[in-house]
Amino acid sequence: MKILHLLDIPWWSGLSSYAFDCVEAQMQWGHQVQIACQEGSLPYKKGQANGWDLIPIGERNSIQTLLNFFKIMGNISKERPHLLIAHTGSTHSIAGLLAKLWNIPLIRTRATSQPFNVNFGSKILYDQCEKIILPSEKMREDCIKKFPKCDKKKFQTIYPSIKTSMIKLNSLTAPLKVGMLARLDPVKGHTYFLKAAKIVQEKIPNSEFHLAGSEENISWSDLAKEIKENKLNNCFYHGFLREEEVIPWLESCAVGVIASIGSEEISRAALEWMAVGRPIVATRVGSLPELVDDSLSGYLIPPKDSNKMAEKLLEILNYKDLSEKMCLYNLERAKKLYSAENAKNEWKKILDSISRL
Repeated sequence: MKILHLLDIPWWSGLSSYAFDCVEAQMQWGHQVQIACQEGSLPYKKGQANGWDLIPIGERNSIQTLLNFFKIMGNISKERPHLLIAHTGSTHSIAGLLAKLWNIPLIRTRATSQPFNVNFGSKILYDQCEKIILPSEKMREDCIKKFPKCDKKKFQTIYPSIKTSMIKLNSLTAPLKVGMLARLDPVKGHTYFLKAAKIVQEKIPNSEFHLAGSEENISWSDLAKEIKENKLNNCFYHGFLREEEVIPWLESCAVGVIASIGSEEISRAALEWMAVGRPIVATRVGSLPELVDDSLSGYLIPPKDSNKMAEKLLEILNYKDLSEKMCLYNLERAKKLYSAENAKNEWKKILDSISRL
């Protein structure tokens, strides 16, 4: 089957990562895949590094979107794909019209926390899709509520793919090291993490707290002031981690924290902590209650509750048997639900059904 993906965002995010998961799963079944991708963008560069067949398109604006439409139409006229997959709202509009013109099945993936824009046009576009693929059950349920007239069978969850570690429990060389992997942004709850760290350190003086992530709406100097005000010791910032640095950094920690006060419709961090077999203390926001199995893979706490966060961290740090059970549970859970093999098999079912149309 010839499959054309449409992805027009310039940055690397959960959405673009999810799109690449889809491409890789389909390629493993031998399908011929092309990606119409914003030229020079991070996804475009990653696609080039993978040796994939790319169609360079322009950025998202009113004039360029029109040019993108004609460029993609020219490619469809030449290549005659059997399936279109749109990964963003703007490409969904382009794909919807082209799918009608060329009588091609259309799939929409939606891996973004942005609110649904429900209007007459979007209702037509979603109803036109053969499938709407979501990365979590919560997002699937939310999407069904927004488009109640669409056939519910169209909506399907395929979890993001994540590589699991071949972890050994005795590799926990830093048993008192707590990690938080998140961009520096108020919604990620760093302030509450630091307050919890202060409480934990009063009980366990040699505990360490490590943060990693890009500086976006908060600078590290802002957080450094809070650390000083809280008289917090052993607190370290590692900046933005390159892709090859993420797993070793996660594995060096004993427990991961997701302190977000909102967002987290797709929590890549939760999946990554799980994939390296680490317990997680996470807030009850977004898809986290779906991903983190409370009391088994870690603990779910209310957002902004530093006291409860500290309480749960102390339980994990103080009780090795509990921590090891959570490590094993998370690793097995990641292998079962979030493996690339699982995504590959789910896409096979979908593409087999499309090929029979």
